[in-house]
Amino acid sequence: MVSSPEHDTVTGCISHVPHIIASALVSLAKNNENSQGLIKLLAAGGFKDITRIASSNPSMWEDVVISNGPVVVKLLEDFKLIVDGMIDNIKLGKNKEIYSFFDNAKAFRDGFSNTATGLLPKQFELIVDVTDEPGIIGKIATLLGNNGINIKNINVSNSREYEQGCLKITLSDQENTDKAFEILEASSYMVFRKD
Repeated sequence: MVSSPEHDTVTGCISHVPHIIASALVSLAKNNENSQGLIKLLAAGGFKDITRIASSNPSMWEDVVISNGPVVVKLLEDFKLIVDGMIDNIKLGKNKEIYSFFDNAKAFRDGFSNTATGLLPKQFELIVDVTDEPGIIGKIATLLGNNGINIKNINVSNSREYEQGCLKITLSDQENTDKAFEILEASSYMVFRKD
């Protein structure tokens, strides 16, 4: 049995503070954006992964952070100490400490459970690289529907990672996701799994 203070600290570490940090990283990017919009243009891969949760509902997260305020503040202060330590190590050229920072984080992260579901339900998503043409969404939806695949959600991404355009398709479970992947690939679509 987990006590209430332990629960608040755990959720603060793995949910509340990460939302603040993700939003802070996006704010950092916004504050350093140039007139050509290069950050928005080039943001991809790791940056998009680590900041994905910054797209969550602001009203909900305002309430969550305020309701767990004292714990969130303490954890943010702890986080600030870690960042300040890294700043000092970089300024002083402390290679060993910098290496240890990354090595210790990697070791702890590599120990995370691969079976835990987390606080939020797993999303079963596919990304489909498509040509920009009338009816393409209907064509793909019909293809999957005719094969017994129920689409929970589908939307068009304006991401510049994909030259032509892409669809993000959310499905109900792993089995349907795997089946949809095979169907789309067999129909010559460029399709990617979103883990």
